[in-house]
Amino acid sequence: MKGIAKIAISVALIAIIVLSIIVASVAWFTSNPEVNANDVTLNAARTLNVTFDSTVEGTNYKYNGEIGNVASGLDAPYVYQGGSFTLRIEGLSADSKRGEVKVEFSTVTVTHPTGTVSDVLITDLFHITADVYQADENGGFVKVVLPKNDESDPTRSYFRAGNGAADSALPHYSKTVANLTIADNGILMNGANRALFNTGNYELSFTYTFLPEAAYQVWLAGNYSSVYGYELATSGDYVGVVGYTTYKAKYHYGLQRYTRSGAGAPYTYTENAEGEYVRVITSYASYASVTKYTGAAGEGEGAENGTYIKVGDSNDYILFNRYNRINGFPYSADKYRGETFGFTVACSVEEVDNEA
Repeated sequence: MKGIAKIAISVALIAIIVLSIIVASVAWFTSNPEVNANDVTLNAARTLNVTFDSTVEGTNYKYNGEIGNVASGLDAPYVYQGGSFTLRIEGLSADSKRGEVKVEFSTVTVTHPTGTVSDVLITDLFHITADVYQADENGGFVKVVLPKNDESDPTRSYFRAGNGAADSALPHYSKTVANLTIADNGILMNGANRALFNTGNYELSFTYTFLPEAAYQVWLAGNYSSVYGYELATSGDYVGVVGYTTYKAKYHYGLQRYTRSGAGAPYTYTENAEGEYVRVITSYASYASVTKYTGAAGEGEGAENGTYIKVGDSNDYILFNRYNRINGFPYSADKYRGETFGFTVACSVEEVDNEA
């Protein structure tokens, strides 16, 4: 196992959308055991900063540089559950109505002792699932809020199975919807169906597995030697290939959006808040195989040592970054000891017709 790490998550619970009288209440773990933003309604916003610190006893956050390239044992993928908040749905306008929950993740800023990596797609770092727990005095799960010992000790909320009489005084929950997927539009999905919620009090909790999404799928298939991620490196053997790709609320939240015009390539991309495209790293290619360009903005001729690459099917050119391909989680090495991962999560609730 490698270095101990910290995660700082900036959570923006923005624009709780209501078509009728749907009210969401947010409780996130911070330096206080519970921080509540009661009656978060239309156009209300709140940003909460959260730090998970593995160096403090009692936080139960113990990421220790697990690489994630084996099935089990010390270097199996690290899994962290946290970030629960209360979702209270009430006042639905008709029995046929339900609450539909949308969750969106921004890109991530990775800060480590010797530098910063900005605008990393969250799927290049974590596989994320969500669980929903409903308040139920007979439920089999309990929400645990670890105590705050001193000013440097953050608290953490998470769910675990109830322990009979020992947990009799804790609020109990039923796992109403388990292992939700998050569709490209950010809507919580249960299998092939949208996850819709009736009137009630719920807790939504996220689970982060420390492997890029693509690598996690390879890991599930048992191909552990092919579990790869990419870390920024000045002289890395790979280039982050940048292109314009379709906007996906699931993990493009907050990025600059563009509209596309033109009858064919090269297309022109224009900034537009409602555009259907974003500009991100779409793949990683060997340094030698990428056409590089020179000139003030890259418009010159191809050059082996140029510092620009062409952006997808446009006539845009940008400076490129180089990466190393790492077996397992890309930022698990000792040199990243103390790193933080900062990103935002936006959550909204909308009243919709109940659909079978």
